Amino acid sequence: MLKRSLLGVAALSAALVGGAASANAQQMSPVHFGVSAGASIPTGSGWGSGEKFWNTGYNVTGLVSLSSPTMPAGLRGEVMYHSFGAKNNTGVDDAHILAGTLNAVVQVPASGLNPYVIGGAGAYNLKAASSDVSDSRTKFGLNGGLGLKFNLSGFSTFAESRFHYVFDKDSDVGRPNLAFVPINFGLVF
Repeated sequence: MLKRSLLGVAALSAALVGGAASANAQQMSPVHFGVSAGASIPTGSGWGSGEKFWNTGYNVTGLVSLSSPTMPAGLRGEVMYHSFGAKNNTGVDDAHILAGTLNAVVQVPASGLNPYVIGGAGAYNLKAASSDVSDSRTKFGLNGGLGLKFNLSGFSTFAESRFHYVFDKDSDVGRPNLAFVPINFGLVF
């Protein structure tokens, strides 16, 4: 009887450990999906004088990340949309950026926190529109920044800020390169 009870306890323990290992394996998946949103702040002199003509806007981002819990570095692909409203009477109503980026994400060891450095390159479709004119072009750009990740049960959240620099210079029309800083909060599953 004691032998059967011990076998039953061992079988139950094995089932519980196996179930926990299966749930843990799902959390350790190398592929994660996420979303983020936040403010986009124009900087520099791009698009007619940056912060002088453009209000702080908003952004939304969808992301896919590839990372391993045993490696400090991973990859993150993103599709993002930024919108800026015009200040004063500039002749342009609003500006939008639709971008796709591929970034390296490197975890920085710290006790109790999960800071990381992120940076990469991408294609940025820039569009400025008014009631009678629309200007759209796609340019190459770079980005880099810092973030903090907070692991929760089954998902994680993050807060990050990055500097985006888009090579949009056109000397013929006096247009400099474009720069902006999004500050985002997001969820990763």
